[in-house]
Amino acid sequence: MTEKKLMEQNFLNYIKIHKIGKQVELPNSIDFNIDFSEEDMQYLINRSEVYEGHNGGLIKGLVPNKEGGIFTLSLTPQGFFRYTGYLKPGSYLSGYKSFQDYNEEFAHLDKGYNEFEKHNYSNFIIPENCKIIDTENKVFSFVVLSGRPQYIFTENSVMKNLDRLVEIEDEYFYEN
Repeated sequence: MTEKKLMEQNFLNYIKIHKIGKQVELPNSIDFNIDFSEEDMQYLINRSEVYEGHNGGLIKGLVPNKEGGIFTLSLTPQGFFRYTGYLKPGSYLSGYKSFQDYNEEFAHLDKGYNEFEKHNYSNFIIPENCKIIDTENKVFSFVVLSGRPQYIFTENSVMKNLDRLVEIEDEYFYEN
């Protein structure tokens, strides 16, 4: 089973067990969305499983596994929170304002890295001013995105470009 399928299965199992989220069929498609109401979000907040991702940051937490993962939700214009995917620890989520101004550079920074390249993480130094989204190694965690475009950098591009990403992100003041 691919990692993506595993994460989708974990997510669907979680919402079924906890009886949250609503499957919304898409017209003329076999696809669907999963939307969360305010009550669903309050349930997740009460379980301390929700983390703010509007401002972006380096993702810390458990690697995708057979039991859980770090999932993303984005606010819709209708006021629901929609499941949009998952994140891996070591990836970096840009803020929405920097995405507007640096989208082309972001795409360039995130290109050309071997997905299977191995790094020595023990030598990896996180800059002091780096924003961090720490999901505290919870089996299930949910990062709420801004509802505006944000860039998600792979772990390998983060290993090579974190100083530049932090430099760019430092230019912006984010309001929630």
